[in-house]
Amino acid sequence: MWRMVFKGVIKPLFEDVHQQLKEGDATLEKVLAEVVLRNVKELPPKRFARCMPEIFPLLSKLVSVGSAEVRQVVQDILLEQVQPLLTQAAPVTAEANGR
Repeated sequence: MWRMVFKGVIKPLFEDVHQQLKEGDATLEKVLAEVVLRNVKELPPKRFARCMPEIFPLLSKLVSVGSAEVRQVVQDILLEQVQPLLTQAAPVTAEANGR
């Protein structure tokens, strides 16, 4: 269900918002930073981990927008949600590579 909602609603909406930000439209910056991204940041870690394959590419697009506020929240998400997942996966990856 989540992936269907993501593909049909969330991703197209995100693409529209991202395009507006790239064109310099700052009207959505505050809502994106203070509501949408803050809620992503506050997702329980297990839920975030399940959604990361869909969320990460969207976050990656936001690192280059003009809004410092949006970029700061994206940085917080990467450090507080993504980095712990990478740290957990690192030992497994190192073992798989024979290290």
